[in-house]
Amino acid sequence: MRKELWKARETAQSSRSLEGRGNKGFVGATSDAIAIPKRRVQQAISRAKGVTQEARNAIRRQLKGRAYF
Repeated sequence: MRKELWKARETAQSSRSLEGRGNKGFVGATSDAIAIPKRRVQQAISRAKGVTQEARNAIRRQLKGRAYF
């Protein structure tokens, strides 16, 4: 799942010229899919970029074996 989201995000960033008229890009598609404003998605992406690898590993260890959405 994360790999698919990452690929979609990278595709949206590399095709900036396709964002107009009908093509929503990663942020627009994500905000529609989970029913939150685009700005909230942008803020979440910004926060995620600042998380260190050590913190990501700690989060993974805590969530290992748990179902989360």
